[in-house]
Amino acid sequence: MRRFKCCLILFLLMCSWGQSAPLRISLRVPETARQSPIVRHAVADAQQLLAQACQCDVAVELPEPTVILQMPDLDPAAVSVPSTFAEGRDYPYFHYPQHSYRWSSVPTSVRNRTLWLETTTPQGVSMGLYGLLQEQLGFRFVHPRQTIVPEIVDWPLPPKFKFSGTPTFDKKGFHLHTQHPLELTEPLHNPDFPGGAGMIETYLQWLARNGQNFFEFSLLEGVQLARWVPYAREWVRFAHERGILCSVDLSLHMVQQRAYKLVEFPPASLKSFERQIDDKLEQLLSAGWDFVNLEFAMAEFVGGMEKLRHRLRAYATEAMARYPQVKLIGRQHVVKPEDEIGGGNKIAAAPVANFSRGVLIHTVMCYAVTDGAAPVYELKNFRHLYEMLISEDKVRETWYYPESAYWITFDNSVPMLLLPYLSARLRDIETMRRLKIPGHITFSSGWEWGYWLVDWSIARWSWNYAFNGNERTRQPLGPLFSIDNFNRDLQAMQRVLHLQEIGMAENILRYLCPENIPDAFPPPGNKQFQPRLPEKTAVWAKDFPVYDPAAEPYTSLRVLRGIADGIALALDSMRVRTRFCCEDPLVTGLAVELLDAVEVTQLRMRHRIETVSALGALAVDDTLRNPQFPRPVQVYLNQAHGLRRQAQAIVDRREMHYRYPLELIARPRRSYTAYAFGYLYPVSDLFWWRREEAQIREERFGPFFMNPWDLRKIVGLKK
Repeated sequence: MRRFKCCLILFLLMCSWGQSAPLRISLRVPETARQSPIVRHAVADAQQLLAQACQCDVAVELPEPTVILQMPDLDPAAVSVPSTFAEGRDYPYFHYPQHSYRWSSVPTSVRNRTLWLETTTPQGVSMGLYGLLQEQLGFRFVHPRQTIVPEIVDWPLPPKFKFSGTPTFDKKGFHLHTQHPLELTEPLHNPDFPGGAGMIETYLQWLARNGQNFFEFSLLEGVQLARWVPYAREWVRFAHERGILCSVDLSLHMVQQRAYKLVEFPPASLKSFERQIDDKLEQLLSAGWDFVNLEFAMAEFVGGMEKLRHRLRAYATEAMARYPQVKLIGRQHVVKPEDEIGGGNKIAAAPVANFSRGVLIHTVMCYAVTDGAAPVYELKNFRHLYEMLISEDKVRETWYYPESAYWITFDNSVPMLLLPYLSARLRDIETMRRLKIPGHITFSSGWEWGYWLVDWSIARWSWNYAFNGNERTRQPLGPLFSIDNFNRDLQAMQRVLHLQEIGMAENILRYLCPENIPDAFPPPGNKQFQPRLPEKTAVWAKDFPVYDPAAEPYTSLRVLRGIADGIALALDSMRVRTRFCCEDPLVTGLAVELLDAVEVTQLRMRHRIETVSALGALAVDDTLRNPQFPRPVQVYLNQAHGLRRQAQAIVDRREMHYRYPLELIARPRRSYTAYAFGYLYPVSDLFWWRREEAQIREERFGPFFMNPWDLRKIVGLKK
């Protein structure tokens, strides 16, 4: 009987709630919490977002509210308490306050509902507010410049519930690889860039809204420290007021892609190497960085100069020790030492390990660290990096450092939307969770053509959520399907992902990736970066295998055609379902963008079928005398040209919807980088597609035909 009465009261409360007055939402913030800028920023932002969603009164300490979001009292000493991530680590570990949280709601009256936030630190308050908004109230912080705001007419949550957020990683966030001309490369380097500081702060706010607490970018040469450091200091301060740690990525003397150097060789500088390190660190660190990510190599695949490198590394480590508030970290590259150029003569004694320096274990592209095959950077897989993660985590602070895009000639520069990034990154996150790796920093290379989805998904997967004790499961397309009706209208995206994963297993990416310039260099310069075709295949047409239906590449082309056909069918069904799917134009726009990206990807597959077939035809001395080969070269090229025109129409349409100015990301321009254009400029006229057709048409191959890169700038021989 007592249980029946309780259920009846709860039922009556729910009915009464549905007939209550319009929403009035009060955020109640005790003075102990209000003293923190992290809390003040998060509360002000949440207040604005909720008011936009409900078109109702939302305020701090609003009288006569119908919903109360009650912040906790905070003990200032709690921010100094070591987090659970630091437990059992007997080496220097950079402290970040505990920031897990729990919301609970218990109906207290007919007219009033109170949600209590339980957490101990300002960081937990910020994470908790944004977690409630995104994971329970329908906000979707998909892109720094685009937020899906729900329409809240009635309070959507039940009267009684518990919702908790527990971070999977202590440090979680993103490295913007600004050695490439990305959306924020110029704003981050140029104090005079119009609206630049605001663009950076908008991105930092996106990080905070998605529960991230780490930001890093690559610093480039060309900045004038006297002007740049005060500029950086302002947005570093803004980041700290949002609970975000800041790192600057620079080098000792990396010649590649205009990386900022602590040491310049004569005649660029006549100061001693040690004096240069001291002077530059003193200026740089006055901006307030929490981390310095210091690159010790001269370039990828380049070794040598071991004694000098070890000497400078030892001195830089010693110099950094004078700044105890800043932690020195460094990345472990994918490349194995034995694959380096000039790295064969190692000195006998390696330097003593410095366990105060953190290490970031880097992997590339859309392969997981546990995958059996990752045919990149002269590797079979990343097993050596997996083993290094385990061993390094025992002796120093160790984070995982994968990619969400790979710009040069792989994904968004083609363009292709490679959905296996999602499944690979999720597999990695589950692996790092099992290994208890405390940090996950994603190497990000641009957000258009659907790549915002990868970054946003990774950010959401860096948290574990539970509702009434039931932990939420994570799926590769889970974040996508959490948007509006996408779980219904874009359900066929599961099929697209599955088909692309079949292609990954068959190494189809070696056909879809454009030829990278080093592919055509003579040894030892022909180092492999991305999946590449078999040796000599499609580089010199005279060496291309004549048509044999039972041999490569023709067996792979049949697989590729089957994948393209399957994607086309899935795409047709999604186009029909999304035509009138969404009332919100922003949501419709996201759906259209993803479908355009999928369509361009399958057109790329078909284009490569035609150009590779044309190479086979070109390899025949006289096509008319070889009845085995189906068609002459020109027929294949005409087909390829038609497919490229279809793709170009999609590119032209997409450029009207880029989130940043075309002049910044998709046109020629002066740049701090080694590239004289924005990162999507090769996409604007489908350069790589055109180049492949022109190579065959003109029978001109090799690295310098239609070369878009200034190789001297990239390798550091030219300013």
